Amino acid sequence: MWGRKRLLEAHRSRGTKKFKSAEERCNACKVYGGKYEPCLAAGILEDIQKEHKRPCPRIRLEAANVEAHELAMWCLSDGLKDLVRTRLEVKREVEGWTASETDILLGRVAFAVSSTTVRDALDQAAKEDAEAKRK
Repeated sequence: MWGRKRLLEAHRSRGTKKFKSAEERCNACKVYGGKYEPCLAAGILEDIQKEHKRPCPRIRLEAANVEAHELAMWCLSDGLKDLVRTRLEVKREVEGWTASETDILLGRVAFAVSSTTVRDALDQAAKEDAEAKRK
């Protein structure tokens, strides 16, 4: 599975320019219209295209899903899930979100975390992390 850690390792292993973040590196990549070669070898990119139907392992979220992704990660994190209610209160009281906007966000989060595709990916990532810790 191509998680953030593997992508960052790939970014660092190719080329001489240092990027401050994965986001900056990806924006500079030819795959996304930039001028730098991809951080992964052509053969790996071909395999990803065949398996996942996208040119790169990195998934770019639609703007409407960025907040839902962030909140979903909070819900799934042992260290952050107890703060989800507080995060939603901040959205409403500080950022001025309406009850309707909050409901839409929660709907997106619920849909994502209950998706078998997401659950399977999370289970696979957990297995890989456990295997890496055993080594």
